Amino acid sequence: MASGKGTTNANVVFPMPRGGPYTYLAPEGHEQPLLPGIRVVAPFGRRILTGIVVEANVTPPKGIRLKRLKAIIDDHPLVPQELLDLARWISRYYFCDFGEAIRAVVPGIFMRVGDQRIRLIEGIKPTGLKLSALQGKIFDILLAEGQLLQSRLTKRLKSKSLSQSLASLAEMGLIEITDHLPLLPKARLRTMVEACKETPPDDELKGLFTRAPRQRECLKFLQGMAGPVELSLLTRFNFSSAIVGALAQKGLINKYQVYDPRDPFRHVNFPDYQAPEPSPDQKEVIGNLEESLDSHNVFLLHGVTGSGKTLVYIELLRPVLEAGKQAIILVPEIALTPQTTGRFRAVFGPRVTVLHSGLSDGERYDIWRQISQGKYSVAVGARSAVFAPFNNLGIIIIDEEHEHTYKETEYIPRYHAREVATWRMSRAGRPVILGSATPSLESYHRAREGDYLLLELPERARGFPMPQVNIFDLRKSWSKKKPSLVSERLSKEIDFALQAKGQVLLLLNRRGFNIFMICEECGQVAECRHCRISLTLHRRLNRLLCHYCGSQDPILSACPACGSKRLVPMGVGTEQVESILKEKFPDRVIDRMDSDTTGGKWSHHKILERLRSGATDILVGTQMIA
Repeated sequence: MASGKGTTNANVVFPMPRGGPYTYLAPEGHEQPLLPGIRVVAPFGRRILTGIVVEANVTPPKGIRLKRLKAIIDDHPLVPQELLDLARWISRYYFCDFGEAIRAVVPGIFMRVGDQRIRLIEGIKPTGLKLSALQGKIFDILLAEGQLLQSRLTKRLKSKSLSQSLASLAEMGLIEITDHLPLLPKARLRTMVEACKETPPDDELKGLFTRAPRQRECLKFLQGMAGPVELSLLTRFNFSSAIVGALAQKGLINKYQVYDPRDPFRHVNFPDYQAPEPSPDQKEVIGNLEESLDSHNVFLLHGVTGSGKTLVYIELLRPVLEAGKQAIILVPEIALTPQTTGRFRAVFGPRVTVLHSGLSDGERYDIWRQISQGKYSVAVGARSAVFAPFNNLGIIIIDEEHEHTYKETEYIPRYHAREVATWRMSRAGRPVILGSATPSLESYHRAREGDYLLLELPERARGFPMPQVNIFDLRKSWSKKKPSLVSERLSKEIDFALQAKGQVLLLLNRRGFNIFMICEECGQVAECRHCRISLTLHRRLNRLLCHYCGSQDPILSACPACGSKRLVPMGVGTEQVESILKEKFPDRVIDRMDSDTTGGKWSHHKILERLRSGATDILVGTQMIA
């Protein structure tokens, strides 16, 4: 790849509609080739954006004056060529722009937008100049602040566009406008300190510490430690940074920084999991799959509930990882991620990581980079984990493949993780496993037509029988005097299970206390002012919530249509079921698991861990507990 001072150029794509590719020149003095997959900062109109190089040393059309890149962020490609090719395929297959596909593939934490810094020139006054009302407001704010980012200024003035007014003020010589590069995340570093192995004689040390007794104490403290300690520990013992710096300047201690990746598992204890011996049916399925690990096939693993599909996945990963390859395991809900991750970590150790929307920006940054650098071999996560930047994928497993959550429905591109995984592994020449007790119609049809290979686990593991299912018509037992969703029959069954020292799961796929509020006079239902769908009553928050956009409203005291105060809450949600159960079983521990109780990090894991340990008697939840 040829390169030359000031001549290297590249095609750059930005994560947005009509995001390119656009051709740019390398920054002044940059002599290295611009490799595909590295991030760059570039001017785009009046904005400063972060983009991805997708092609280097291109030939631009004649007569076109190219802009220069502002900065090169990465020394090595962040996005492997395979993911760039995948983004191109997504843009073609799902009829979207290349930039929109890049936005889906690369986490937004890596692709932030820059800004412009507006600074008031000191000593300049608008004497004799005619300023518009907006320009006057800008000048007054800058007079008080000195300088401000344009985005903050726009927010303060509640104006959509300040560009023309700012350009005029700059022409008048009142302000200076400079580019402010995107604030991108960086690796977290820890400062470590340790005493040097060789120290001067005691007489010489005495002279060094004549007027610095605290430095002597700090050195003795470090000499008494078994190894290096973190700088923050020294500050706790009142050894200031100045004392440590003075010792380092005298050559008595070593001070250096180490990479400290943010680990989402740092404070999480997973229960032990011992993989049992596979049954004959499981062994047969595992053997069939192992024979196809070096070729591309899509397998539909149709196994009844409790047939041990997870054990099949674990046994299948062993030869994949032994061959030095990596794996992606997709689950439909974030709620399932801790449980699934715990089982795989129990078998394969710290080579297993997670990728999902519940991670902090810093954790997502570190995990994505460490995956691309080869630290991890297995990634467990929801839909977007299909884009994990592994460079030697050996298998992708999609558990509960029938779930609708594998289909992106909110943002463009509206991709399906199953189709993306299939294309990605067709390029790698490796298999995809789709597991389900109730396969989707599309997958089952493809299996019957021979496009997918069908494998079945018709019986539950260890020969356990299928559970007995009873259906009761609540209308027949509904009492007008004391109507309750928890019928007398259900209460008896719950009490019987608890008396037998068992646990109870109650599933209702509606969260909240009441599903909607209706006016008895005109029939008007309280609706979200943004989405026009019914609002759900949440007693704990004492608010009406929209489950689509998340907006909140106070509980209505009168009908917005007719003014009547005869508003009646209707329908039952998990919050109301929990309330009913606490009245019926006051001495029992009752937990609720839905979107309202699982907002915190690892909250799913904590609820499931309480259930696993026996601390919870009854768990009420939505689909995530199924």
